[in-house]
Amino acid sequence: MDTLEGLDEESFDVHFSERTWSVTLSDGSNFELRDNGASESVRYEDRLEYAKLAKQARMSESDKQVNILQLDVTDDVGIEIQDMISLVVPFYVHV
Repeated sequence: MDTLEGLDEESFDVHFSERTWSVTLSDGSNFELRDNGASESVRYEDRLEYAKLAKQARMSESDKQVNILQLDVTDDVGIEIQDMISLVVPFYVHV
């Protein structure tokens, strides 16, 4: 996104002319930053807003998961979640 922010109009047109108001999230899904964003092209004069919204979308991808982990995990479902995390986290730590 920093690259996008620093481009002049000619470079933007060359490299980002097909960019739409959507981003691909880490799970491969497409997230629209505006209504009908996947069909609307980003214009040079809107690139800073696009970069801001794209960063927000990408940085908040895991908010739901983090919120769930912050809940009181003393019930049976919480224990199951803790067990799953204990199996998954070491895998990611060692990769």
